[in-house]
Amino acid sequence: MKYFSGQTIQLGDRVRPWEDKGGTIVCIIADGLFSDEFSQADWAFLQKGLLIKMDDGQLIHCPEIDEDLILLSSQ
Repeated sequence: MKYFSGQTIQLGDRVRPWEDKGGTIVCIIADGLFSDEFSQADWAFLQKGLLIKMDDGQLIHCPEIDEDLILLSSQ
């Protein structure tokens, strides 16, 4: 998967999905990539998109990537 800018999305990327909210990419479902904390067995049912663990602890499923998802830093 790629950001709207064309950069490749990677596990552990710090992102800003909304103007004042930050989080970390923990699953890239479409590519079959899952962090140790979030297993494929538990999350593959979503079938597409990615999961972001927000700084406030919320878990957000983004089925589609749009221009609002901004890469802040990459590992």
